Formats: sequence, structure tokens, C-alpha cells
Amino acid sequence: MDQGVLALVGGGRWARVYLSTLAAMPLPGQLAIVARHAPPGVAGMLDAAGRPVLLHADVDGLLASGRPVIGAVVVNAAPAHAGTALRLLQSGIPVLVEKPGATDAAAGDELVEAARAQGVALVPALTYRHCAFLENFAQVLRARGRPPSRLRLEWADPAAETRYGEVKKYDRGIGLALDVVPHVWAIVASVLGEHAPHLEACRVERGGLRLLLRLRAGPTEYEVLLERDAPRRRRFLCADEAAAIDFSEEPGTIAVDGQSRCADPDWATRVDRPVRRQLDAFLHAIGHRPSDGALGDFRASVHLAAECDALVKAQQEALLAAAATSCFDGDTACAVHELLSRRLLASGRLAAGDRAGLDAQVAALREALARAPGSSWLEALARFVPGGTDAHDTISPLPRVPWPGPAPLP
Repeated sequence: MDQGVLALVGGGRWARVYLSTLAAMPLPGQLAIVARHAPPGVAGMLDAAGRPVLLHADVDGLLASGRPVIGAVVVNAAPAHAGTALRLLQSGIPVLVEKPGATDAAAGDELVEAARAQGVALVPALTYRHCAFLENFAQVLRARGRPPSRLRLEWADPAAETRYGEVKKYDRGIGLALDVVPHVWAIVASVLGEHAPHLEACRVERGGLRLLLRLRAGPTEYEVLLERDAPRRRRFLCADEAAAIDFSEEPGTIAVDGQSRCADPDWATRVDRPVRRQLDAFLHAIGHRPSDGALGDFRASVHLAAECDALVKAQQEALLAAAATSCFDGDTACAVHELLSRRLLASGRLAAGDRAGLDAQVAALREALARAPGSSWLEALARFVPGGTDAHDTISPLPRVPWPGPAPLP
């Protein structure tokens, strides 16, 4: 009897991390990779594990293969996550989808409804929901007897760093909010349990390379600092200045009342690290109706990220409306890449995940402006890709709240 196939959709760096984990796991069927080009090193990795693998160029080929697909892990280019996941869900296939599960709230809601209509699992890939070191920090906070009144989360990434043996670089077309806020949601949910965070304020700095967010989760106020192109990697969470966890290098260190200890003493020998635990949870969900908890996590994380992203885009548009096209500093370049990417994707002139294509389009825009300068960058974007929607036309403003001056990253 054909047990079917478990599909991994994507061939990038993070897909290879999933593959290395799947190669060491007992699976309910044969593994299939869906990518135009097989990820480097895959054949050797799977041969060593005695694991034959099927290759398909796209989801159409997977679905036309005649083999039953028992589940799919979607980890392709971020703008393609929602469309790929929807196609699979509508075919009755359970899905684990990487963040961002969708780049707007409506698309996220469509995925939730598709999962419910088909009666199959939709599981968000929120790795920080599966970290023993965060669970241990949550126990420290619970032991204090009351929820913290204030937490500060710092998240920073350098322009390029080596992670899981490969150089990690971000997609300049995907903003910080869509890329990182799902992680923020998962960290808050893991530490504070039932209290889901909501957004109170958002400020953009460095054209979008640095964001300052104010969130509230139950009685707790969160101050969140997110940054790209930072001097070094930083993952730091502090509660009421009394307890903190620094997980810049996992599993990190917990400090309470001046005493420090390893955040997960079993890390060195732990088989069920976060990606493995996440995949185990998904495999368990296959064959069951969608979980209200998983659907709630998916919807809440997508909505929070999309709300932040809309506010960021509105502030980026204000920046570019005031910026002369003769200026192309780091702040302007960040905003131009993100806003141009959104317009190009919507118009079909850019494929999801085509980073080189986006850079080429930015170069073409700058070349056109050298011949015929525009009055502002925002006007130039509208001329270059007509028909775009301004972010501030589609969002509701947040309450105006005072914002304390941000402390620099240490």
C-alpha cells in the first residue's frame, strides 16, 4: 500500500535546515522536494540517511504525480507562502507554513477558512513556540507570582551571518515587520501564555531597518526593538529589570537577581530541538481536523505582522514623499526596495523571492531617474510601476501614545 509522500516546498537556506532535520526523523511516507533546483547537498544528505527522495519542479507536478500527498511543509519565498499553502489546502493537504504565513490579514484569513472547509491541519511554523529555553524563562516569571508589568525585547541581525553552516542574508523586499514580528508574537505567547499581544504604537527609523514597537499583552507592556544591519546578532528579553534571558546564541543564559544559569541545561544532548519539535507537532496533526489553537496562533501572528507592516509602509511612503530622487542613502534605499517590491509583485513584474530581479529593477529605476529626475521618490515609484496602492489608504490609525526615547542597543 502506498503510504504517500511528505512534501517540502522550497529549496533555500531554511528549507535545507528543515531537510537536515527531516532526514533524521521517522516519516509517515516518502519525502518529496518541490523546487526548481534541488537544494545543494540534498542527495548526499538523504543517501546517508538511506532516504530516497522524489523531486518535483513545482506544486503542479507534485499534485499530478498520482502519489497521495499526506502533508506539506511550505518554506519557499516569503511572498509565495500564502498562495502555495492555499493551493495545497484546497487540495485537501495538511500544511505547515513558514512565517510570514501571509503578507496581509485577508490572505491569512483565507487560509484559515480553507483549512476549516477541507478539515485539514494548518500549522504556523513559529519555532519560538517550541523552545525549552523560553519555556524555562516563562517558569521563572511564573515563580514570581504575578505577570511582569514591563518587558523589553531586543532583536538585531547583522547584514550577513553564518547560521546552520550557511551565510544568512535577508530579502530586501520583505520588511522587518513581516519577517520578524511573527517571531515576536511567538516569543510573547510562549512567555506570557494566554495573553495575546496587540499593537499600540510603531515607529520607523533608518528607513525601515530599525523599528520600535509598543505592544500590550494582558497587564504587560512590551517595548520591542527590531534592527537589521546591526553590529551583531542580539536576542534579549528583560522583565521588570529583574529577570532576563539572552538567547543571542542558543540556548542562551537566564539571569535572575544577579545569578546566571544556562537557559536549557539539556541543550547539548537534546534531540528534540525547536525545528524537530515543530515538525513532530505537525506530523501529529496530520490526519486530524484543524486545531483551534494552531489556527488561532496562525491568524493572530499574521494579523499582528500585517498591521505592523502597514504602519511601516505608511511611514516609508511619508519618507519617500519628502525625499528628492537625488538622494539614495541607506534609509532611502531600504524604503525604496520594500515599496518597489510590493508594487512589482502586485503587477506581476517580479517573481516571489527574486532578489537579483529586485536589485535590477531598482538599478533600472535609478537609471531612468538619471535621465528624467522626479520631484520625489514616491512620485518616481508611482511612475515606474503605475497602479500601486498607498499603504495609508488601507489602514486604520493607531491611538497617538507618547513614546519614550529608545535606548541604543548595547
